[in-house]
Amino acid sequence: MVEASLSVQHPEYNRPLLANDLMLIKLDESVSESDTIRSISIALQCPTAGTSCLVSGWGLLANECPPCCSA
Repeated sequence: MVEASLSVQHPEYNRPLLANDLMLIKLDESVSESDTIRSISIALQCPTAGTSCLVSGWGLLANECPPCCSA
């Protein structure tokens, strides 16, 4: 397991709205990409309505979260 040396929460994170729910994490050591470790691109805008999207994360699993966009 690789430890994290630093984590930085988005400066405009809004917990009630779950807006900007994003954090940067600096690892203590380099890791190689594999089937289970990959880098991601951060979207600059919401996708067009009807676009297929892949969403991943961890934490709260509920239908009570407000929508972030109309995709």
